[in-house]
Amino acid sequence: MAVLEQLVHPPALSAMLSIFNEKSEDVEMMTHAMGIQLAISKYLNPDQITVKIFDILLYALSKHVKWQWPNSFGEGKFLSMAGGMHIEKSLWILLIDTLDGSRWCSV
Repeated sequence: MAVLEQLVHPPALSAMLSIFNEKSEDVEMMTHAMGIQLAISKYLNPDQITVKIFDILLYALSKHVKWQWPNSFGEGKFLSMAGGMHIEKSLWILLIDTLDGSRWCSV
């Protein structure tokens, strides 16, 4: 049992504030930041995929970086997610579009 507990790492939970003075809207800066986050995650928990939540504009840039360098930041290594506010807004838009096509709103 003790050997199994040593092999299984608990998920690493952390938050990171901005540590760079440069703007993050640049591809080089985004690549550098994602590389640092990937290295930190691999150091803390080697088996865990790095997950980062972005604002919608930075999310699009992070997806661009993932597509340009799939060997470094591709699937299974780095997971980019849009922030919660953007996910909620997208769900509301989907709900409104779905209800507009039905008779539910006209009853």
